[in-house]
Amino acid sequence: MIPPQRNHLAMLGLLVSSACLTTANSQTVTVEKKNKLQYDQAINIKFDYPQDYAPKDRDWVGIFEDTNPSLPLTTYPESDGNLSFYLRICNQSDAPCPALPLPTTGTLQFYVKDPSAAYEKQWPIPIGEYRACLVDDGGSGNEYTGNYQVVGSCMKFSVKKSRKSRKMVSKSRVKVLKSTYNYEETISASFKNARMITNAWVGIYDYDADLKKGDPGVDDPLMWVYTGCNNVMGDQNTNNNCAVKKKHGQVDFKEDNTYGWPLPEGKYMVMISFDNNSPHGNIKFNRTEFRITA
Repeated sequence: MIPPQRNHLAMLGLLVSSACLTTANSQTVTVEKKNKLQYDQAINIKFDYPQDYAPKDRDWVGIFEDTNPSLPLTTYPESDGNLSFYLRICNQSDAPCPALPLPTTGTLQFYVKDPSAAYEKQWPIPIGEYRACLVDDGGSGNEYTGNYQVVGSCMKFSVKKSRKSRKMVSKSRVKVLKSTYNYEETISASFKNARMITNAWVGIYDYDADLKKGDPGVDDPLMWVYTGCNNVMGDQNTNNNCAVKKKHGQVDFKEDNTYGWPLPEGKYMVMISFDNNSPHGNIKFNRTEFRITA
C-alpha cells in the first residue's frame, strides 16, 4: 500500500453499531467552509456536546464517505470502509484521552500534519462527498465495547475539484536524469508540479508494466520517495506523512531513503503522484525507458 500507512486501524475495532442517541438529536458538529473545501485543504471540524451530555474519554469525531446520501444525519454508513479519518475529542487517535476534565466543545483539524487522523484513507482526502459525526465510543478508559452511537446529528460536506486540481496532473512533469544507471547507483529524477501538494511522491515501475490511472498496480511501486521530503519516512512524528510542498526539484532513490533498494538489472519508468488513495487518478507516467545495468 502506498504511504502513509495506517498506524491506528486497530484502535477503533469494527464499526458494529451506528445507532443515534435519541436524547440529543441536535447538530453537534460544524465543518468550517463546508461548501468551499478544495483538494489538500485542511478540514477544521468543531464539536459541541449537548448541554446535558457528558463526554467520554474514548469519544471521537469521524469523517465518513457519504456513500448513501439518503441515510439520516443521526447515523453513519455501517461499512467499516467508509470511515476515512478520525480523531478523539482530545486531538489524538489513541484511546483513552488523558486530559481531565474532558472538553465539551473544541475544534479538530484533519490534515497532513500531526496528529495522525488516518483510518481507511490517506491524506490528501479524495474529492467527494462526506459527513462528519461526533461519536460516543461506548466505553471508557481501556474498555472497548464497539457500541458506537452518533451524538446528535452529523453534518455533510464536500471536497471539490477546482480548476487548479484539474490542471495539477496535465501540466506536471517528471523525468530521470540519466538513461542508464549502474547497479546500486543513486537514481535521480527531476520534477515540476503545476500545483504544490502534500504527500506528493515519485515512484519507479517496470517499464513493461501496463499501468494506467485507476489500476490497482499503481499501489505497488518498486521504489518511491516523497517529492517534498526526498524519503519515505516523511517529516511527522505520528505517521510517515510529508507536509513539505515543492513546486520543483529533484528526488533521489538510494539505500537510506526508500524501500526496495537496490533494483536489479532491467528497464524501468517513473511516475509522479498527487494521490495516496485508490483508485489513483491524479498520477502521470513518464514512459521514457531508463535502464539499470551491471
